[in-house]
Amino acid sequence: MEGSLFLLRRSVAPTYQLFILNKKGTTNYAEDVQGGFQFEDAAPYLLYRNAGDEVMGVWFYDAAACGGFVQRLQGLAAGGGAASAPAPAAFLDIAAQA
Repeated sequence: MEGSLFLLRRSVAPTYQLFILNKKGTTNYAEDVQGGFQFEDAAPYLLYRNAGDEVMGVWFYDAAACGGFVQRLQGLAAGGGAASAPAPAAFLDIAAQA
């Protein structure tokens, strides 16, 4: 899967979600970011464990963009909530291994 990665803030639970808008097909990818969401910065990869206990990875073309995205996730994990979430128009083009 390849496309744009979004970190969505929703008005219902789960409040945050990773979303990849697939440009190579009609099936998009969504992953809930909720309590217990585990992730690791392995730039240029973001590695995380999903609710199904699978280890997944997202590849970023730019390692600095990966670091910025990880910082936003760390802000959410630390309880930063909405203040740490990206603006609705913010997005990063990535190629995802899902």
